[in-house]
Amino acid sequence: MLNLSNFTSANLPPQIWGLQNLEVLVLSGTGISELPAELGNLAALTELNLSGTPIKRLPNEIGKLGNLVELNLS
Repeated sequence: MLNLSNFTSANLPPQIWGLQNLEVLVLSGTGISELPAELGNLAALTELNLSGTPIKRLPNEIGKLGNLVELNLS
């Protein structure tokens, strides 16, 4: 689990997209407005929490996340 809730930077560290065994990513309350295509590298991801972010659209690569069972966009 990687919890970056309320992370204040508008850019996430690029190392995140190399965490192939990451199962839960919490970005709630961050200023992140866009996710990169590299999101598709997180093959083990089961939960992605984007609540309270200004994200309006997700990259097509989210379709590569075959293990994703929970996506919070509220």
